[in-house]
Amino acid sequence: MDGIQGNPNYRNFGTLPCPLCLKDFDRSALEVDQKLTIGHIIPEAVGGKIFTLECGECNHNIGGTYDSHVDKMKTLIDWVRRREGAKKLIHLKGDESDTAAYLAWEKGPMAVIKATNWNDPNYQIYSKRLGSQFKQGSFKFTITAETRLNCEWTILSAIHSAFLMMFYCFGYEYILSPEADIIRKIITERKAPWEISKMSVYVPITFVDNHEIPSAGVLTNPKKMKSFVVILPCFSTEEYFQMIPLPGFKSERTFRNFINRKKRTAGEITITFTTIKDVPCSKGICKALWEEKIPV
Repeated sequence: MDGIQGNPNYRNFGTLPCPLCLKDFDRSALEVDQKLTIGHIIPEAVGGKIFTLECGECNHNIGGTYDSHVDKMKTLIDWVRRREGAKKLIHLKGDESDTAAYLAWEKGPMAVIKATNWNDPNYQIYSKRLGSQFKQGSFKFTITAETRLNCEWTILSAIHSAFLMMFYCFGYEYILSPEADIIRKIITERKAPWEISKMSVYVPITFVDNHEIPSAGVLTNPKKMKSFVVILPCFSTEEYFQMIPLPGFKSERTFRNFINRKKRTAGEITITFTTIKDVPCSKGICKALWEEKIPV
């Protein structure tokens, strides 16, 4: 914390600024319910197990909003793949009745229709009619399932995770840089000087065998695309990881070239990157890594 006052973004900080809104908190805020929270860096729905500090407002309003879409997406993917225990809210429509229920997958996989509320009279009427039709050897009904996902918000969830991962690894050294302000605005206002959807790059699992997941580091090749990079679990599939590039120190123009490139996946260009192995890092490691002054 002793380097904060020398930073151009210093705004009368105390001891614990929130990495997103930069509001100042002292350590007593940790004892106040929901004022300064310890939140998941990666959404819990996709296996997030590491945490960092974030104020309660940012954690619940920003992280919670984006992460809820990751949760919905994971639930939908599990349901489509018929994974045991996965369930989806559906609507059952018959000749006279229309009721909500869950279509859940059990072993086999076997589909089971379960009530959202066993005391719902519409469900009881419908289940009795369905049972009667089943005994007769013939039944007819229509199942509809509605899922509203905002794909951009799932990418924003990944950018939010990447930003917090940089904070987890490097502390305030990157978070208080002018370049971080660009990402902060993307997260808080959903405004970017480039297409937000291009900030998530799929990476084959074999490509990151020698790296911890999640991890943060520097994209070292191609040189013209140099940026910070965070490797995260892919929120939509287990066959890939995702690479979230973030602008490095005084490299916004270079970063724009990286984001606006025509080739979209790591398999289409030759990429190498260096990640750190010990976190959190000591002061100065972030810039030293960027300037390639230290072996990692």
